Amino acid sequence: MSGFRDEQYKHFHCRVQAVCFNEEATIIFSASIDGTVKIWDVKSREYDPIQVLDDAKDSVTSLSLGNHELLTTSLDQRVRIYDIRYGKLFEDYIGHNLTYINLSHDQQCFLVGTLSSQIMLFDKANGKLLQTFVDYTNNTYMIENAFSNDDQFVYSGSENGRLICWNLLTAKQICAIEHESDNKKAVSTLTHHPKEDKLLTAQEGTIYIWKKKDETEEQEEEIKESFINKKPINVPQFVSGGFE
Repeated sequence: MSGFRDEQYKHFHCRVQAVCFNEEATIIFSASIDGTVKIWDVKSREYDPIQVLDDAKDSVTSLSLGNHELLTTSLDQRVRIYDIRYGKLFEDYIGHNLTYINLSHDQQCFLVGTLSSQIMLFDKANGKLLQTFVDYTNNTYMIENAFSNDDQFVYSGSENGRLICWNLLTAKQICAIEHESDNKKAVSTLTHHPKEDKLLTAQEGTIYIWKKKDETEEQEEEIKESFINKKPINVPQFVSGGFE
């Protein structure tokens, strides 16, 4: 695999925490440690952002983009939802340092990861707390979370080297799987396949692909046995950094 650098945007004075495209790949969103979200027009020949959102009072740690909405988390303990169509801002105070946000596939709710070893599920329309997922370790790093492709389960890495799975409706922890018995390093990044029961995780220098043995298995008590480590992929390095 090879590639080349197409464009470069340098209008930053501090570390960038997260970036994402819109669905059409015409707009770039970036979140920075200085508390700003910058919006860039890919088609423009100008390299300055077309808009800067500076509502956060601390580092903006993650971004999630939905239909006409941009969701952000910040270390000022707030989730912000920007309605792009109407130019409105909705802000919710969560009361925890927030590191990661993930919008459900039906876009009705969102997950936020915290530095207090809790993942919290909120109703996007009214900000109501729906579930809290616990019994995992997240006090230092940004640990990503994910919905299953059918929004029935929640997944997260952990700072003790495990992959965690919960039932979304009951918040019951279904399994906590060690990647390697002799490696307790943080599993900080993961992503679920959009259509199939497959999951990617990374721990230090190894990427893991997980899949279900039986695609038709729906018994909750058997989910723990149904996940196996399909194939580890060695990569040169993986660096996991905390928040300043």
